[in-house]
Amino acid sequence: MIDIKLFRKDNDLSQVELAKILGCTQGFISSLEKKRRPVPDNIITKIISLNKYNTRYLVCDPNETKKEEKTEANDEVKMSREVFDVLKNLSETVLSQQRTIEQISKEKEKRSVHLEENAECADASGSDLVK
Repeated sequence: MIDIKLFRKDNDLSQVELAKILGCTQGFISSLEKKRRPVPDNIITKIISLNKYNTRYLVCDPNETKKEEKTEANDEVKMSREVFDVLKNLSETVLSQQRTIEQISKEKEKRSVHLEENAECADASGSDLVK
């Protein structure tokens, strides 16, 4: 991959110095280094034509580009797997909590029925308790 920043550092140049050599602004060099803009072919051609700088970071190996694409794809798969694992854990937690709530509800219902069976209440006349 073409890397202007590595090229610049490899040749002990500041952004200002490189901008002066190329006839552009330091801000333009900065945007190239931050990958906000693609490196124009005429910039690469101009640097190579000067024939006084190490240009190893300006030569783009097509195989390297393919490796980067594969790495990015793997990162997406890894990220997707991480998200999947988090969602799986959350789902398992929710299901576990749901089972616990159902279990508590059943126990509460059993207690309620048991209490109703054993409940004694007073007769309306106020006499003895009636079952």
